[in-house]
Amino acid sequence: FVGHVERWNVLDSIYWCVMTCTTVGYGDFSPTERVTTWFAIFFIPISVGTISSALGKIANNFVEREIEKTNTKLLQREVTIEDLNSMNEDDDDEVSPLEFIEHMLIVMQKVDRTFLDKLHGQFEKLDADGSGGLDQDDLEMITESKLEDRRKEALEIYRKSLLGTLSAKAVEDGTRPVVDRSESVVDGLESC
Repeated sequence: FVGHVERWNVLDSIYWCVMTCTTVGYGDFSPTERVTTWFAIFFIPISVGTISSALGKIANNFVEREIEKTNTKLLQREVTIEDLNSMNEDDDDEVSPLEFIEHMLIVMQKVDRTFLDKLHGQFEKLDADGSGGLDQDDLEMITESKLEDRRKEALEIYRKSLLGTLSAKAVEDGTRPVVDRSESVVDGLESC
Protein backbone atom coordinates (compact mmCIF):
# COMPACT_ATOMS: atom_id res chain seq x y z
CA PHE A 1 0.00 0.00 0.00
CA VAL A 2 2.67 2.53 1.02
CA GLY A 3 4.86 1.69 -1.96
CA HIS A 4 1.96 2.06 -4.38
CA VAL A 5 0.89 5.47 -3.03
CA GLU A 6 4.48 6.70 -2.73
CA ARG A 7 5.21 5.35 -6.25
CA TRP A 8 8.08 3.10 -5.10
CA ASN A 9 8.97 -0.01 -7.04
CA VAL A 10 8.23 -3.44 -5.53
CA LEU A 11 11.79 -3.98 -4.30
CA ASP A 12 11.87 -0.59 -2.54
CA SER A 13 8.46 -1.28 -0.96
CA ILE A 14 9.66 -4.64 0.41
CA TYR A 15 12.89 -3.02 1.60
CA TRP A 16 10.90 -0.31 3.45
CA CYS A 17 8.65 -2.92 5.09
CA VAL A 18 11.57 -5.05 6.27
CA MET A 19 13.59 -2.08 7.53
CA THR A 20 10.53 -0.67 9.33
CA CYS A 21 9.29 -3.93 10.85
CA THR A 22 12.73 -4.85 12.16
CA THR A 23 13.24 -1.30 13.50
CA VAL A 24 16.44 -0.85 11.52
CA GLY A 25 14.99 2.15 9.67
CA TYR A 26 17.87 3.86 7.86
CA GLY A 27 15.53 6.65 6.86
CA ASP A 28 16.34 6.45 3.18
CA PHE A 29 12.68 5.62 2.47
CA SER A 30 9.88 7.17 4.46
CA PRO A 31 6.23 8.00 3.75
CA THR A 32 5.70 11.54 2.52
CA GLU A 33 2.01 11.50 1.58
CA ARG A 34 -0.56 12.29 4.28
CA VAL A 35 -2.43 9.00 3.83
CA THR A 36 0.74 6.88 3.99
CA THR A 37 1.94 8.80 7.05
CA TRP A 38 -1.32 7.98 8.84
CA PHE A 39 -1.07 4.39 7.68
CA ALA A 40 2.50 4.20 9.04
CA ILE A 41 1.38 5.51 12.44
CA PHE A 42 -0.69 2.32 12.87
CA PHE A 43 1.36 -0.05 10.72
CA ILE A 44 4.72 0.46 12.43
CA PRO A 45 3.75 -0.43 16.05
CA ILE A 46 1.65 -3.39 14.92
CA SER A 47 4.33 -4.75 12.59
CA VAL A 48 7.13 -4.27 15.14
CA GLY A 49 5.07 -6.09 17.77
CA THR A 50 4.26 -8.93 15.39
CA ILE A 51 7.87 -9.38 14.28
CA SER A 52 9.14 -9.20 17.88
CA SER A 53 6.64 -11.80 19.00
CA ALA A 54 7.55 -14.13 16.14
CA LEU A 55 11.29 -13.79 16.78
CA GLY A 56 10.70 -14.34 20.50
CA LYS A 57 8.82 -17.58 19.82
CA ILE A 58 11.55 -18.82 17.51
CA ALA A 59 14.24 -18.03 20.10
CA ASN A 60 12.15 -19.64 22.84
CA ASN A 61 11.93 -22.87 20.84
CA PHE A 62 15.73 -23.01 20.60
CA VAL A 63 16.14 -22.31 24.32
CA GLU A 64 13.55 -24.94 25.30
CA ARG A 65 15.26 -27.50 23.07
CA GLU A 66 18.63 -26.80 24.75
CA ILE A 67 17.09 -27.04 28.23
CA GLU A 68 15.49 -30.36 27.30
CA LYS A 69 18.85 -31.69 26.06
CA THR A 70 20.56 -30.60 29.28
CA ASN A 71 17.84 -32.14 31.45
CA THR A 72 17.99 -35.41 29.51
CA LYS A 73 21.78 -35.56 30.00
CA LEU A 74 21.35 -34.81 33.70
CA LEU A 75 18.76 -37.56 34.16
CA GLN A 76 20.94 -40.08 32.30
CA ARG A 77 24.22 -39.41 34.08
CA GLU A 78 25.52 -41.62 36.85
CA VAL A 79 24.94 -40.55 40.47
CA THR A 80 28.19 -40.13 42.41
CA ILE A 81 29.01 -40.15 46.12
CA GLU A 82 29.37 -36.37 45.93
CA ASP A 83 25.84 -36.17 44.49
CA LEU A 84 24.50 -38.28 47.35
CA ASN A 85 26.27 -36.11 49.90
CA SER A 86 24.86 -32.91 48.41
CA MET A 87 21.36 -34.43 48.21
CA ASN A 88 21.38 -35.61 51.83
CA GLU A 89 19.91 -32.53 53.54
CA ASP A 90 19.30 -34.11 56.96
CA ASP A 91 22.69 -35.92 57.21
CA ASP A 92 21.11 -39.31 57.96
CA ASP A 93 23.30 -41.15 55.39
CA GLU A 94 20.24 -41.89 53.25
CA VAL A 95 18.63 -39.79 50.51
CA SER A 96 14.85 -39.71 50.76
CA PRO A 97 12.63 -39.35 47.69
CA LEU A 98 11.89 -35.76 48.76
CA GLU A 99 15.60 -34.91 49.05
CA PHE A 100 16.30 -36.46 45.64
CA ILE A 101 13.46 -34.61 43.92
CA GLU A 102 14.34 -31.27 45.53
CA HIS A 103 18.00 -31.67 44.55
CA MET A 104 17.13 -32.53 40.96
CA LEU A 105 14.71 -29.61 40.65
CA ILE A 106 17.38 -27.22 41.88
CA VAL A 107 20.09 -28.67 39.62
CA MET A 108 17.72 -28.54 36.63
CA GLN A 109 17.02 -24.90 37.57
CA LYS A 110 13.28 -25.52 37.80
CA VAL A 111 13.19 -23.99 41.30
CA ASP A 112 15.64 -22.34 43.68
CA ARG A 113 16.38 -23.09 47.32
CA THR A 114 14.53 -19.97 48.52
CA PHE A 115 11.31 -21.10 46.87
CA LEU A 116 11.61 -24.59 48.35
CA ASP A 117 12.23 -23.07 51.79
CA LYS A 118 9.04 -21.03 51.41
CA LEU A 119 7.12 -24.19 50.50
CA HIS A 120 8.51 -25.96 53.56
CA GLY A 121 7.48 -22.99 55.70
CA GLN A 122 3.96 -23.11 54.29
CA PHE A 123 3.78 -26.84 55.03
CA GLU A 124 4.91 -26.28 58.61
CA LYS A 125 2.19 -23.65 59.10
CA LEU A 126 -0.43 -26.05 57.77
CA ASP A 127 0.85 -28.94 59.92
CA ALA A 128 -0.93 -27.61 63.02
CA ASP A 129 -0.41 -30.75 65.12
CA GLY A 130 3.28 -31.07 64.16
CA SER A 131 2.85 -34.66 62.97
CA GLY A 132 4.87 -34.19 59.78
CA GLY A 133 1.83 -34.83 57.60
CA LEU A 134 -1.30 -32.93 56.59
CA ASP A 135 -4.78 -34.21 57.31
CA GLN A 136 -8.27 -32.96 58.06
CA ASP A 137 -7.42 -32.54 61.76
CA ASP A 138 -4.75 -29.97 60.86
CA LEU A 139 -7.23 -27.90 58.87
CA GLU A 140 -9.81 -28.10 61.65
CA MET A 141 -7.21 -26.96 64.20
CA ILE A 142 -6.23 -24.00 61.99
CA THR A 143 -9.88 -23.04 61.52
CA GLU A 144 -10.59 -23.26 65.25
CA SER A 145 -7.52 -21.16 66.01
CA LYS A 146 -8.62 -18.47 63.54
CA LEU A 147 -12.13 -18.45 64.99
CA GLU A 148 -10.72 -18.12 68.53
CA ASP A 149 -8.52 -15.20 67.43
CA ARG A 150 -11.51 -13.46 65.83
CA ARG A 151 -13.62 -14.06 68.94
CA LYS A 152 -10.92 -12.51 71.14
CA GLU A 153 -10.63 -9.50 68.82
CA ALA A 154 -14.41 -9.02 68.86
CA LEU A 155 -14.51 -9.25 72.66
CA GLU A 156 -11.69 -6.73 72.96
CA ILE A 157 -13.52 -4.30 70.70
CA TYR A 158 -16.70 -4.87 72.70
CA ARG A 159 -14.82 -4.33 75.97
CA LYS A 160 -13.35 -1.03 74.76
CA SER A 161 -16.73 0.09 73.47
CA LEU A 162 -18.44 -0.87 76.74
CA LEU A 163 -15.81 0.89 78.85
CA GLY A 164 -16.03 3.97 76.64
CA THR A 165 -19.83 4.03 76.95
CA LEU A 166 -19.74 3.65 80.74
CA SER A 167 -17.08 6.35 81.08
CA ALA A 168 -19.03 8.74 78.86
CA LYS A 169 -22.23 8.11 80.81
CA ALA A 170 -20.43 8.74 84.12
CA VAL A 171 -19.11 12.05 82.80
CA GLU A 172 -22.62 13.10 81.74
CA ASP A 173 -24.07 12.12 85.13
CA GLY A 174 -21.20 13.71 87.01
CA THR A 175 -20.45 10.42 88.74
CA ARG A 176 -17.37 8.31 88.91
CA PRO A 177 -17.05 5.67 86.13
CA VAL A 178 -17.58 2.12 87.32
CA VAL A 179 -14.70 0.44 85.55
CA ASP A 180 -14.39 -2.57 87.81
CA ARG A 181 -17.96 -3.78 87.24
CA SER A 182 -17.80 -3.36 83.45
CA GLU A 183 -14.56 -5.31 83.25
CA SER A 184 -16.07 -8.09 85.32
CA VAL A 185 -19.11 -8.13 82.99
CA VAL A 186 -16.85 -8.44 79.94
CA ASP A 187 -14.71 -11.05 81.69
CA GLY A 188 -17.87 -12.98 82.36
CA LEU A 189 -18.72 -12.81 78.66
CA GLU A 190 -15.34 -14.25 77.74
CA SER A 191 -15.98 -17.35 79.78
CA CYS A 192 -19.14 -18.09 77.75
